[in-house]
Amino acid sequence: MAHQTHIDDLPLPEQVDELKERIRQLEAMLCFDVPPQLGLTKSEWKVVRPLVRDGQASREQLLDELYWDRLDPPDQKILDVFLSKARRKLGASGVVIRSVWGWGYACDISTVPVWLAQAVRGRRASRRDFL
Repeated sequence: MAHQTHIDDLPLPEQVDELKERIRQLEAMLCFDVPPQLGLTKSEWKVVRPLVRDGQASREQLLDELYWDRLDPPDQKILDVFLSKARRKLGASGVVIRSVWGWGYACDISTVPVWLAQAVRGRRASRRDFL
């Protein structure tokens, strides 16, 4: 049986990094509610959410968001499929996601509606946000 290092045994900067990673994984598990007006599937939301939240993400980061809980490696092209479908659905909202050749994807945060930015951060939008 492999020995796991307890978080308290790590230097403080590594503790912070480890805790941030644990929070990211828990948030990914929760996947916060998909805003119904977007019409996205949970998988599409898992890909869009980090882009809207952070403005950019590598292909590896997005694949981790989708498949962190699976042992079998995903087909790399599935990310392109989810993003293609999500872009089509997000078009009406004005959200622009572009490819960054050789790295990943970027989202122009200035195109993200307020209600969507709030949904990404876990705050539920109220009726007033849509008026």
